[in-house]
Amino acid sequence: MPDALAQVRAFFDRHALALTVLPPAEGTALTALLQALPADARILSLGGDGTLNGVLPATVGTARTVGILPAGSADDFATALGLPRDSLLPALEAVRSGHTRLVDTATAQLTMADGSRLESRFVNALGTGFDAEVASVRETRFDWLSGAAGYYTALGLGWLCMRRATVAVAAAGTAVFSGRALLVSVQNSMRTGGSFHFVPGAVIDDGLLNIVVAADIGRLRILKLLPRVTKPEPWDDEQVHRFSGDKFSIGWDSPRTVHLDGEIKPPAKQVEVQVLPRSLRVFAP
Repeated sequence: MPDALAQVRAFFDRHALALTVLPPAEGTALTALLQALPADARILSLGGDGTLNGVLPATVGTARTVGILPAGSADDFATALGLPRDSLLPALEAVRSGHTRLVDTATAQLTMADGSRLESRFVNALGTGFDAEVASVRETRFDWLSGAAGYYTALGLGWLCMRRATVAVAAAGTAVFSGRALLVSVQNSMRTGGSFHFVPGAVIDDGLLNIVVAADIGRLRILKLLPRVTKPEPWDDEQVHRFSGDKFSIGWDSPRTVHLDGEIKPPAKQVEVQVLPRSLRVFAP
């Protein structure tokens, strides 16, 4: 979205509201900047799901409230809140109104092939396998394409090079799937990648996550599924399995790429996920 920051500044000036713009930062540097703010600070996340993901360590489980200003390439979680992607005004008005909502987030522990571990958080989705590989291709090779164009271009290349592997999935310690699979996605909201409705009807504050296992799906079946997955209406397929719960374990026979809210992480063999019910306060319409 062109001049997004200028639009935000103009809105705050027009309504005589104070605004402090923090210097660009990522990772631990961003967390340190945010944690230095007052305990009840209102933090605005101007960008997409990845930008929002970056503020989670300093906001989840705190008194800070996050204003989500959708200006990214997917904006899936903003959409789940009822915020449009084509205008910042509704999101800015939600911040000005002060109306808030508590939503779920989740923790993720990734175990690599060498036994090292990485702990992180997500609010919209965690993907491992094909969808994460597509996200990685988009980030590394097609970041110059905006919006859906970048995702569909990366999807096309991923479709040509796709691979399946054996995975074991457990919900709260109980095995729910074992076999070859194309991808495993853990969804808090209904959509990922800006277009793909993996769990139509998903609720972001019900204390549950939804895990989607696309089993041994071939290229032709993917082409048949795409028109259905890109619409918000309910859909089913005999090779797509969905389970709901508050805790999941995903174990691949070889490391697979992982994304958290579109942010690419190192390939992992084991992924442990647990929901944090109503742990993030956000401004919402």
